[in-house]
Amino acid sequence: MSRLSNVLNDVISSVSQDVLPVDGFHPLDLDPFQLIHSFDESSITQAGGFASQIDDLTVNGNHYVQGTGANQPAVITNAVNGKTVLRNAGGDYMTCNNLGINGLTDVSILTVYKIDASTSGYDALISMGSGSECRIEVNPTTPTARVQNAGIDSNNETYWTNTFDEYQTSIIATNGSPDFNNKGYLEGVETRSRSNLGAWTTGAGDYAIMACNDGARGQVGDFVARAVFKRKITLDEVTNLTNYYNSILGK
Repeated sequence: MSRLSNVLNDVISSVSQDVLPVDGFHPLDLDPFQLIHSFDESSITQAGGFASQIDDLTVNGNHYVQGTGANQPAVITNAVNGKTVLRNAGGDYMTCNNLGINGLTDVSILTVYKIDASTSGYDALISMGSGSECRIEVNPTTPTARVQNAGIDSNNETYWTNTFDEYQTSIIATNGSPDFNNKGYLEGVETRSRSNLGAWTTGAGDYAIMACNDGARGQVGDFVARAVFKRKITLDEVTNLTNYYNSILGK
């Protein structure tokens, strides 16, 4: 082995493996509590081009379902980089009962999505309860995204400014005591930090709305991926996840 090779090996050994690129990285490597991929077509139960279920890729069985045909999102193949998305066109949504994050303060939620900029009003990317108890929302008119946590303090916290009509990866990473340091990331870049956001709470039912529509406002958008972690993920993990989904999207 050459002297240069020895030096390079010593340098690599001294660097945390968390910050090194890893060939073959997959979000399952980070042990998510839930992982949903629209581009894994084998996970979608569909009929006539509309999805009635999309399976959780973890062993936890947190699938999203929609039994009402009129509210089922369309399965659109070759939508982005040859990949399949679920498209919501006014009132289309899917739910997951008993997701299991009610009352937790240490939660990270990733969503890969595209919102149609021609629509207006805040649109839920994820929501607990049938009202606005706790949700991550985007508004294509403003354009901003916010965390609304009415169950804690009724504040609407703006976390990033979106580029609409474009597929994006957003992450909210929250944690409780001792530091209550909650962060928002868009495309891997930290955009907002706030202390003491509080626990994720539900009102009428412990469920998460999967796609880009909350079943009430009629916005149009594409859903690509959702990952939920019962912990605050690290910046290195944010980077790995963002790079992974950008490669899926061909960005």
